[in-house]
Amino acid sequence: MVFAMTLVLALLITCGTFPAAAQGSGLVIGDANGDGTVNMTDLAILNQYIAGYISAFPYDMADYTMDVNDDGYINQQDADLLTRFISGSLASLPAADIINNMPQTVFQYSYTNGAWIYTSMRLSIDNQGNIYTSGNVTPKVDPSTVKVPRFELEAMYMDLYLASQGTISNPRNAACDMGLHVYGGNIVKNGYFQSVFLKEYGDIDQENLSPYTQTLVDWLNGYIDLIY
Repeated sequence: MVFAMTLVLALLITCGTFPAAAQGSGLVIGDANGDGTVNMTDLAILNQYIAGYISAFPYDMADYTMDVNDDGYINQQDADLLTRFISGSLASLPAADIINNMPQTVFQYSYTNGAWIYTSMRLSIDNQGNIYTSGNVTPKVDPSTVKVPRFELEAMYMDLYLASQGTISNPRNAACDMGLHVYGGNIVKNGYFQSVFLKEYGDIDQENLSPYTQTLVDWLNGYIDLIY
């Protein structure tokens, strides 16, 4: 979410973790107070937020959980959807459906450089938060010992889904013999698998111009730095 980016960046540390209070489970879309349930209390808090009576939610991850249609904004559309969900006239919230359709491989990064000594380094994160590496660079940390918390993976997937709407800049020749770093991910949208380009830099510079791109790249870099 655009308004959530400052919060997310402030929460990121080297290994890409979020508030400890939220770790251990996935996001509950529609939960405004972090109690793990969705009911009239959450709707009341949401209405207070939309009306301007409160400036923040009482839950660190509510900027994600209360954007119930994952359009990047928290507004009356979210309140209307949440009302229908609580009343039983809506079976599920759109953002929950988006999360539940996460593809097998969600995020990926690669670095290759064949200028002098061929170097290859790859990292991917699957929909269970498992991290995999390949290439000829030996990780300093065994990736099987590191797992992305479920709620964190889901939050970043929501941002990736929004980033899929971004336009891509024209490629620029940037340097010589620097290799190429490439960041991206995968989503399922309207039942179809879609690759999402985020950024590449090195010999060529090109990026997704979505406001979510830098948050996602910084988050991925946290795990890349941890593993390599």
